[in-house]
Amino acid sequence: MKYLKLIAAILLLAGFSQLSAQPVCTPWGNIKSIFIDGEEMRFETSLRSVNPDWKSYVKTEKYNWEGTQTYTVVGNTHTVSHFLLGLPLDFSSRMSETGKGKAQVEMTIKANEVISQAGTYFCMEVPGTEFSEGTITFFNNKKQISQLDLKSASKKANGDFVRLKANKVVWKSDNRLYTITPDETVEVFLRQDFDGNPAYKNDPWPQQKFVESDPVMEKADYQLYFTMIKGNAQKVLRNK
Repeated sequence: MKYLKLIAAILLLAGFSQLSAQPVCTPWGNIKSIFIDGEEMRFETSLRSVNPDWKSYVKTEKYNWEGTQTYTVVGNTHTVSHFLLGLPLDFSSRMSETGKGKAQVEMTIKANEVISQAGTYFCMEVPGTEFSEGTITFFNNKKQISQLDLKSASKKANGDFVRLKANKVVWKSDNRLYTITPDETVEVFLRQDFDGNPAYKNDPWPQQKFVESDPVMEKADYQLYFTMIKGNAQKVLRNK
C-alpha cells in the first residue's frame, strides 16, 4: 500500500522555565495540550477532511463510534489507528514526547474510496485570545519567506490569512512560543474560523460545521493547516 505521511515536530515554550513538560495525547489521535512546569499550554492537533465548500469538516475526535480503533502506549509514544467518521480514510497517528517542551506527531493516511473534499490536512489549533496580538512567521530551507502581525492581519476572500509552502512555522505571543517543523516542505495556510460545536460545550463530535460567530467566544481560534491531500482523495490501489 502507498501511504501519505506527515511528520511534524512541535516545540512549545512557556517563558524561560522548562523544568518539566508532558504532552497530553488522546486515544483518538490528537495532542490536546502540553504541561510545562505545571502550566497547561492549550492547543490541539488533529487530522481534518474539509468539505469542498469549506462549510464543514470531519476530524479525529473522541466520539467516533464507527468501526474499531487500536490504541497502544509504549514508553513515551502513543499510537492510534482508525478512520475518520463517515469517511473511507484510514489514518495512523503516532504521538511521542521527544524532550522538554517537545513533541512529535507522525500521521499517515490512506483513502479506500474516492472522497470529494477541499483537502485532507494536519491541523494545529491555538486559542485566538492568546495569539490575537502575536506573530506567525514562515520559513523554507532556513529562509524567512513571510511574517504576519496577527493584530493587523486581514483575511483574503477565501478565508485564508496566508497560503504558501514552508517547512517551519514559528508562532509567538507575549508568553507563548510554538515552533512547528514538518519533515518536508508542504503547502501551509492559516485560518481563523468558529466551530458550530465548540470545545467549551464538552461534546466532542467529529463532524463539525464552520459558523460566522459564537455567543460565548469573542475571538475564534486560529487554525494552521498542513496539506496532506490537496483536493479530492483518490483510492489507493495495491502495488502489483
